[in-house]
Amino acid sequence: MKIPRIDLNTGVSKINKKNIECKKTAYENTELAKTPQMGLVSFSGNRAEAVVDLMKGVREVAKTKVKWYLLEWENDTTNPSDKRVQELSDAISGLAVLAQKQTKSPLIKNSLKTINKLGTEGLNDIHKGVVREWNEAIDVATKLPSKFVREQSKLKTKANKVWEKAREKNDFKMFEPYLLKTFITAKKGANYIDSTKLPLDVMLEDIGYTTKEVDRVFTELKKDLVPLAKEIAAKAKINKEILDKPVDIKQLQDFAIEIGSDMGLDMSKITLGKTAHSFMSGIDSPKDIRLAISQPNTEVITVAEALDILSSFTHEAGHGLVEQGASMKLHRTGLAEQTLGIHESQSRLWENIVGRSKGFWQHKYPQMQDKVHGFKDIKFEDFYNAMNYVEPSLIRTQADEVTYNLHIMLRHEIEKELLNSELNDQELAKLVAKLPETWNSKMEEYLGLKPPTDKQGVLQDVHWSDALIGYFPSYAIGNLAGAQFINTAKKEIPDLEEQIAKGNLKPLSNWLKEKIYVHGKTYKPDEIVQRVTGEPLNPKYFIEYLKTKYLG
Repeated sequence: MKIPRIDLNTGVSKINKKNIECKKTAYENTELAKTPQMGLVSFSGNRAEAVVDLMKGVREVAKTKVKWYLLEWENDTTNPSDKRVQELSDAISGLAVLAQKQTKSPLIKNSLKTINKLGTEGLNDIHKGVVREWNEAIDVATKLPSKFVREQSKLKTKANKVWEKAREKNDFKMFEPYLLKTFITAKKGANYIDSTKLPLDVMLEDIGYTTKEVDRVFTELKKDLVPLAKEIAAKAKINKEILDKPVDIKQLQDFAIEIGSDMGLDMSKITLGKTAHSFMSGIDSPKDIRLAISQPNTEVITVAEALDILSSFTHEAGHGLVEQGASMKLHRTGLAEQTLGIHESQSRLWENIVGRSKGFWQHKYPQMQDKVHGFKDIKFEDFYNAMNYVEPSLIRTQADEVTYNLHIMLRHEIEKELLNSELNDQELAKLVAKLPETWNSKMEEYLGLKPPTDKQGVLQDVHWSDALIGYFPSYAIGNLAGAQFINTAKKEIPDLEEQIAKGNLKPLSNWLKEKIYVHGKTYKPDEIVQRVTGEPLNPKYFIEYLKTKYLG
């Protein structure tokens, strides 16, 4: 999933006493005002004007965001010429600088200053969320120099295309200078924002956890997961003869779209694209959601490739559900998106807990056999075992749900090492230069495998070329939260598993929308977990889920 690092804001306001009542009336006529479940807004004095100004500014700046995201979509899903990449780089960086300027506009700063002074008591939950988010956005925008923002944006656009070529050619050296510059820039940006914190802590704020907290969760998880993975892998079965059978990719794509509809996505409003690494982009959430899926440029693929595409699609469709399911009251407020850990809890929940479940496929597999050439002669048991085969693997996105978190722990360890605040640029350059060796060593430590090529090793993920450093832990946090959410869902929907086995995913989709999606980023991630499940994040539910599914 693509998550921009900078939120935007804009607007200009002239404050005077005469227009307070007019703005109050304007507010009361908006969709956002009609939110009884969130509580009523109490207007008094200048706060009424400040709230209306704030919402007006947020919605105006969203126009800039849409332009920005559309250009990124072009860069990531087409094959632009070098000239066009340069044009996109210049345009995107220009929007990034404009966004920073708009974020610090007098309208937003003065509105927030008034609201902060008078307090948020009496405001509804959405407005409290908007105030929280834009206070943070102004803080970041004020601390980052415009020159830095422009350079970082240009680097990201170019690094992404270089990574694609380096990955295709299996040439780490081609990508190395861009990767080094990306980490140097990331550290510099983190120090601008808060030099008293570890650089990785600043980046992990997007998922709501510190490095110390992530380490604690990973240590606790690893203690149970490593022996469990070995036990499950020892019992895993697979008929490898089916993996190379041919599959019609167009038929598979159509069937994947059908699955998206079953999940609750309005596929008529979803734009699909192709890319080197699958992602979801909320261009203008919840109205314009886009899914880009990685797939071979051929009409016929293998069963093994088809399984990967199905998993990637349900993963990104899970992301799409989160943003398409946000209330329209959140449209262009900055809250229609979600925090990273919660976003990934849904992508992983739909990909694995639903999308790899026996009940789901007992209903859906006969349909796929009829509609997708290549599966008709494959027995359900062989298909299901292949979909859920547990074995240490080289590629994170193809990993089974049992060993997947080990891939995340590996990447987290590398990011901690590269973002050591005591390293100078020369020392960092040495670490980056030997990163393929480091990667392979940690792969052997965590998964007992050594990648034969850098394409299957250090070059496999898009995240670092997209400056998404500190993103990987969100997948593991998402796995844990997803299992915790489904545990609660089963209690509140007693026949949930029976409904899924009948092909009816709407009870789960509607429950998740009501509990999570509709609220967007109104609440912080720890609040969401607590509100939905009644307790903080707890790894035990993920371990229990794996034991129940794989060991009975």
